[in-house]
Amino acid sequence: MSLLSRVNYILDESCAFSICLIVLAVDAYRMLCYDSHFYVPIFITSGCLTAGLSKGLKRVINQSRPPGAPKLSPGMPSNHATALSFLCVSTVFELQKFSEHTVVHGLVPTNRWKLSPIHMAPDIPVNWVKPLQAFVILYSVYLTRLRVVHGHHTMAQVVVGYIFGASCAALCLIANYAGFAGGPPGGRVDALSFPMKTMAAAISTFILLVAIHAACRSLIRGHALLSPTMHFVVAKGSSEMNAE
Repeated sequence: MSLLSRVNYILDESCAFSICLIVLAVDAYRMLCYDSHFYVPIFITSGCLTAGLSKGLKRVINQSRPPGAPKLSPGMPSNHATALSFLCVSTVFELQKFSEHTVVHGLVPTNRWKLSPIHMAPDIPVNWVKPLQAFVILYSVYLTRLRVVHGHHTMAQVVVGYIFGASCAALCLIANYAGFAGGPPGGRVDALSFPMKTMAAAISTFILLVAIHAACRSLIRGHALLSPTMHFVVAKGSSEMNAE
């Protein structure tokens, strides 16, 4: 197996777990450095709920995965594609939002943990924003494509999953920001009262723990199916080379 095939396999198998680690790191950064910014945990939770809804749709539609797929569960729509597109749209929007201003009113960094110097928002240089947005989009599309390459889903299943996740993210962004002006930069969720934020934080924490547990189970199942999946990838790569 070529180096690229091995890298693709690792990226595909660790997709769910790596997404959880990334979003938790971003969540921790925002919560530690900004007192009132509540946007990130709410949208991560919304992404988890969207993935859960996608899983429910799988049971309803009950469309089989392609022949030879490592899993026997229904495949329409792809959960990985749904989660990737939701986080992609949310991240691209957030990057664009913070690149439009030199200082965002209401988003004042406290840096009380003394971890590192933290600048006024935007904390990402403006000339980095477009490359970062392009990277996020390409990375999410590439990982989605790997679900087809490695035989987990058909092209239709990942396309539907990607569109579903992106649509849910757009609806969440519209609900949070549409018609909301002059308030906190995080939109309506940042304008919630303290008791409401406390309740939302508790619910978000519970949902995130459930999502992490599900991701870990998926990772363990992936290792259990390591041999058949690797054989599938090797066989497919060999057939493509022979065809050439």
